Amino acid sequence: MRLPSAGFSELSSLKKTGKNFFLLVGGQVIAAGMGLIALAMAAQSLQPAELGVLVLLHTYVVTVRELLNCKPFEAIVRFGVPRYDAGDIAGLQRLLRFSLRLDLACTIAAGLLAFALVKPLGGTLGWQAEHASLAYMFCAVLCLSAVETAKGVLRLKGEFALLSSVAMVSSGVRLVGVLVAWSQGGGIGAFACAWTLGLAAEYLYFNVLGWRAFRGLGVAPTTTQSVPPIRREFPGIWTFINVVYWQGNLDLLPKHVATLLVGSLLGATDAGLFRIAREFSAVFAKPVVLLRQVVFPDLTRMWHQGDLRLGRVCLRLALITFIPAALLTGIFALVGENVIAAIFGPEYALAVDLITLLLIAAAIELAGATLRPAGYAINKATAMLWLQIINTVLLFSLMVAGAELYGLQGVGAASCVSAVFITGALAAVVFTELHKQRVAAGQGG
Repeated sequence: MRLPSAGFSELSSLKKTGKNFFLLVGGQVIAAGMGLIALAMAAQSLQPAELGVLVLLHTYVVTVRELLNCKPFEAIVRFGVPRYDAGDIAGLQRLLRFSLRLDLACTIAAGLLAFALVKPLGGTLGWQAEHASLAYMFCAVLCLSAVETAKGVLRLKGEFALLSSVAMVSSGVRLVGVLVAWSQGGGIGAFACAWTLGLAAEYLYFNVLGWRAFRGLGVAPTTTQSVPPIRREFPGIWTFINVVYWQGNLDLLPKHVATLLVGSLLGATDAGLFRIAREFSAVFAKPVVLLRQVVFPDLTRMWHQGDLRLGRVCLRLALITFIPAALLTGIFALVGENVIAAIFGPEYALAVDLITLLLIAAAIELAGATLRPAGYAINKATAMLWLQIINTVLLFSLMVAGAELYGLQGVGAASCVSAVFITGALAAVVFTELHKQRVAAGQGG
């Protein structure tokens, strides 16, 4: 372990992280606003059960894509940052070509699986015969979804303004489609088209950005790089990809599979209410993902340079993010019922208690958002994975029990317990390892 580098201080890390984080959050706030308007207009135009079906259709196709997504962009950051900083473009080229090959393989597999599972799962999710064609329409969009390598290149280059624009493009296209469907008095088919167009726009725009990013690095976007040289040149890359793959699938469970679970346990109407609650809780949940993405390159650099102050970076960011999140949660608890009734209609006011619980859970997770990337940076990715496995089993066990006993409120309470557990467990692993390294480096106990 080397001594801290003077050129990459704790303060500079916080400033850089803050700038990039707020770039992404700005785009997400605008995108979330447009997404909420689109969802509200759909809720006012469709019956609650129809809205639930629409939510389940979109969730289904996104879930299948994520289940077969190795997230090679994480490997690009983890193994590409040292090469990029050292000016090793040739090595970086080999890494990116390998990533693109993996990305394309996952995309093809996801598309085939999504088409194959429409009929077997349709009955379980309450889809009627006419909904199958809408499901196939969503599945067709997956052919455009090979965007993970583009994400990695943009993060490697620090192009967070471009990354921020992706969500706005997707939500903007969806909102335009919803406005057309709403003005024409369209049914579920018209609104499903709007959701499909938004998803297609996201993938197409990402592909354009990715092509430009490749050219900016002087890398030809081909897939000819063989696997064995990559394994030798980047030791541990397959282990890392394997950990990130399973970690991503575990993240997927509370995000999307939970909606499918609520639909199967409580029906399409409650699935729609759960989706509305998740949209509101996304005001904190989305920044969790964004903060992980922004801070990971900087924490990797700090660890690579032997700077053990990355723990203080995590603590400061936890404090900075949790205080406003807690205040906003308290405000919503006071006025939430009026807000939901005004936006979606009085029949959706039942979601207020669930939204409050999900906001509490998301605020806790936001405070611990830097812990997982810190674990990746300090070579504790496997430990992060095992903790997430334990937490996922805990979450879904509590969700099933809570749904049976208390309905949607039980699902929300399960999320709170899960958030407390995983945040505490990740913090224990990260700070224990940092303490060991300080002792080994003679920097104090």
